[in-house]
Amino acid sequence: MDKAQRVSSLDHLRGIMAILVMVYHFSGWIGVNYLYPLNEINNRLGIYAVSAFYLISGVSLALVYMNQKVTSTLLKSFAVKRLYRIVPLFYLATTLTLIVNELTSLIYSNTLFLPKLNDLFYNYSLLFSWFDHDGYIATGAWSIGNELVFYSALPLILIMSRKSVYYLITFFGLSLILTGYFSTSLINDQLSLAVQWTDFISPLNQMYLFIGGLIIGWLYANKKIGEIWISKLIFIASVLIFIFFPINGEDQINYVTGMGKIVLSIAIFSMVISAMNITIKENHLKTVLDYFGEISYSLYLLHPIVFTSYGLINSNMKLESNFITMIILMIFTILISTVTYHFVEKPMIKSARREKNGDIETGIKRRFGYKLIIVSIIGLFLYFNLTARTDDTFDYDLQCSIENQIIHLKWNEKSDVENYLVTSSQKGENPKSVWVNTNSHSISVNDFNKAVVTFKIAASGSNSSELVVCNLNNK
Repeated sequence: MDKAQRVSSLDHLRGIMAILVMVYHFSGWIGVNYLYPLNEINNRLGIYAVSAFYLISGVSLALVYMNQKVTSTLLKSFAVKRLYRIVPLFYLATTLTLIVNELTSLIYSNTLFLPKLNDLFYNYSLLFSWFDHDGYIATGAWSIGNELVFYSALPLILIMSRKSVYYLITFFGLSLILTGYFSTSLINDQLSLAVQWTDFISPLNQMYLFIGGLIIGWLYANKKIGEIWISKLIFIASVLIFIFFPINGEDQINYVTGMGKIVLSIAIFSMVISAMNITIKENHLKTVLDYFGEISYSLYLLHPIVFTSYGLINSNMKLESNFITMIILMIFTILISTVTYHFVEKPMIKSARREKNGDIETGIKRRFGYKLIIVSIIGLFLYFNLTARTDDTFDYDLQCSIENQIIHLKWNEKSDVENYLVTSSQKGENPKSVWVNTNSHSISVNDFNKAVVTFKIAASGSNSSELVVCNLNNK
C-alpha cells in the first residue's frame, strides 16, 4: 500500500493481534493458566484475532484499489504484489515445518515420516484452500490460504463495485448468508469446535470478514466515514463488550455460533472502524507499534515453528515456570521474525515495487517456472522415497477412554511393524508425537487444557489413520 493510502493504526492493530495469537497458542501449548477474565479474553482472541486480520486486509485493499479503474495492468500488478508479499514467507514457514517434523520423527523413531504428495503439491502450488482447505502444512497457514481465496474473488468484486456500490453490498449480504448457514446448519453448537474445525476454517465461512473490510475501506476512501471524535471511546467500548459479553459454555464453539458470534463479530468490526480514526503521535509507543506491525506476518507464521523446535530440546531445559518459558519463546520468536522481515519480507516487497508494468508478465512466467522446478524436485524426491518403503499394511481399531485422569489408547493391529506413532493434537494444530512399541499408550490429561484432544496412530512407514476424538470431560 502506498504511504499516502496507509492507515498506520491498522498496522498497529495487526501487530497487536499477531502478538495475541502468539500468546494464545503458546499459553495453550505450554499450559499457562490465567485468572478470569484473562483466560476468557485469551480464548476469544484465539478465534477473533484472525478475524481482525481479514477485516484489516479488506480495508487495506479497498483503500488502494476500490476507486481505481480495473484494467489488466492493474490486476497483474495486484497479483505480483500479493505473490511477492505472501509467497516467500509462506514457502519458508512450510519448508521449516516439514524439516522440524522430520527431525522430530528421526529423533523419536529414526524414521522419516514423510508427508503425502498431494499435501506438498497443494501447499507449494498454493491451491490447498480451493481443493483441501484443511490440508495446510504450517500451523496457522489455513488463514493464509483463505486470504488467497479472497484475493482471487477481488477482481470480480472490484469490477462489479465500479458499476455500482450496491453490488458490493450484495456481495456482503451473500457472505453473511453463507456464514449464517455455516453457523446454524453445518456447525453444531452441541459439539466442540475441535471436531468441527474443518467447517469453521472454510473460506466461505470467513468471507464476510474480508468483504466487510472492503466496505469499511470504501466508506473511508470516499469520506463516508469522517473523523469520529469519540473514536477512542468507541474502541474502548468495543473491547469491553468483546471481553465481558456473557457467553454460556466453556468450549470455543459458543464464540462462533449463535449470539456469541453476532456480538463478537460486531465488536471486532467496531474495533477496526474506530481504530482507523485513532492517531498516535510520534513517540516511543508509536515506534514499538510500527515495529510489531511490520513483523506481524512473520510473528504469525513462525511462532508455531519456534515452539515445535523448542519441543525437540525442552528435555534439556529445566525451566520451573511455564510463564517464563512462554516469555522466552516470545522473545526468541520476535528476534527470528525481525530477521525474516529484514532479509525475506522487506527485500521481496521492494522487488515488487520495482517491478515495472511491462515486465510483470515476464516476471510471472519466470516465477511460475521456478515453482514448477521446485514442485518437480519435491515430487521426484517423494517418488523415490515412497517406492523404497516397505509395503507394510496397517489395520487398526483405536479406542480412547479416560480413567482417573489418564487417557488410555488401545488398538488392535495386523502389522509386523513394532513401532507406532501416536500423535495427539488440539483443534488439529501443532500435534504432539510420541513413538511407542506396544499396542497401548497412556497419557495424563494434565498435559492438555482443552476439552477435546484428537489422536492419530500410524505404524512406521505407513500413512496416518483417521482421527479419534477423546473428550476430556468424559468419565
